Amino acid sequence: MGFHGDSVGEVRTAFEESVDFYLESCAKMGHEPNKPYSGRVTLRMPPDLHARLAVQAEASGNSLNNWLVTALNKSAAQHA
Repeated sequence: MGFHGDSVGEVRTAFEESVDFYLESCAKMGHEPNKPYSGRVTLRMPPDLHARLAVQAEASGNSLNNWLVTALNKSAAQHA
């Protein structure tokens, strides 16, 4: 989507029109509109793996969450 305007009001109106057009186009084509991701993922793993990862995260001075995000980011970059 793209939109522009010369004032805040024009940008807001252009944005709303752009979103409306996108939603109407999706409906016409029978596609579900893209929805933003929340950034939250529920992950289930064996307890022994959880423990090993927590130890590695702590040893690197990171929380488990930060350690996992970094590892996943590196993996995704390698496969992009």
